[in-house]
Amino acid sequence: MIVQVLHLYVEGLSLGKIRDYLGQHLGYWPAESTILEWVHRYSKILWRWTRRLHPRVLGRVHLDEVFVRVRGRFYPALHAVGSRTGYCHAISLERRRDTKTYEHFLKRLKRQLGEQIRARFRRERHKSVKQRRPVTFVSDKLGAIRQAFNRHLYRIARLIHGVPIACKRFAPCFNNNPVERRNQEVKQRSKVMRGFKSFRSARWFLRLQAVITNFVRHGRRETQAHRAGVWPGLGQNRLADLSRSRALGEPVLRCDSEMPARPSGEYLSCWPKK
Repeated sequence: MIVQVLHLYVEGLSLGKIRDYLGQHLGYWPAESTILEWVHRYSKILWRWTRRLHPRVLGRVHLDEVFVRVRGRFYPALHAVGSRTGYCHAISLERRRDTKTYEHFLKRLKRQLGEQIRARFRRERHKSVKQRRPVTFVSDKLGAIRQAFNRHLYRIARLIHGVPIACKRFAPCFNNNPVERRNQEVKQRSKVMRGFKSFRSARWFLRLQAVITNFVRHGRRETQAHRAGVWPGLGQNRLADLSRSRALGEPVLRCDSEMPARPSGEYLSCWPKK
């Protein structure tokens, strides 16, 4: 039941509609505060588990922010998305949009991807400056991003500024399309709710949405976690199996491109208990 609540909440249903759905189909009528507490609690569990992963960096890493409405005020939500994998490497809802905020954001991103960035730099350092191909970050022309990048990643990576999608004379590799698509999903969900009631709810919703986008939703063949090499071997009910993997401490399986075979038997939905 909790798995259904999490999925419905991310897909756009309000707390009242989720309560009606549970009552009509499952015979349970939990309070809206209980539903919201489930979202906060299990979003925290899943997000802490995904922070220990080290997804592969393929192509560029796009940085951008989208403003989320919380109690009538707008706060920036920072995103870092891979161009080829579509994997959301980091997301953070902040109260300010300054250099100090981006320094903390890039520091956490460096802690997760630093080994791969340094390995790529060591392979390219013997080449000339024009021929080097280090990990490239794409962002807008905000000065705070450049200042924070120069302090943490300047020597081992490269930062370029994306151009608007309407600029046809530039190649598609220079625009910020991957992260802009992720921003549209956040805007659509926030529009349904007409904003968030608290900063805590907005923060944990964004993190839960990132987990479901990375591990549950998929394209024609594979999810973003497949392409990033951190697929944990989930079955048909991905969100329930993801919670089971988190509860039992199962190791993350590495994969390249092929989808794993479905396990035999029934799919379990064992949520961790205190």
